[in-house]
Amino acid sequence: MSLSRKLAEPTLHEYMRCWAEDDRDGWLALFAPDATLEDPVGAPVLAGAEAIAAFWDRIHQGDMDMRCELDRIVVCGDEALMIFCVVTAGAGVEMRVQIADLFTFNEQGKIATMRAFWDDQCMSMAS
Repeated sequence: MSLSRKLAEPTLHEYMRCWAEDDRDGWLALFAPDATLEDPVGAPVLAGAEAIAAFWDRIHQGDMDMRCELDRIVVCGDEALMIFCVVTAGAGVEMRVQIADLFTFNEQGKIATMRAFWDDQCMSMAS
């Protein structure tokens, strides 16, 4: 399947919206039932809806506000790369994490794989 920008961009914008607005069901609906998620790359690969839902629950626990700032979406071949920053705020502290997520999609347009590229050098305190 050759991925089109018409498919990738709306899905990835929705991905960011759901993340920032704490829309768990909307975010999970973007993934294929047999999808995999690796965040960050090198961590154990999470496979299937239940594991991906548990990842969401772990990241979104607590009382933090999150917002996403998109830099760009790149569509090449059968993959899409989303470069963005997540800003979290809680207990009077803001942290920025610069992330590059690499996606593949299945034939139904659902996310088949998501691999997140970030490390300690990508994190900073927001000013």
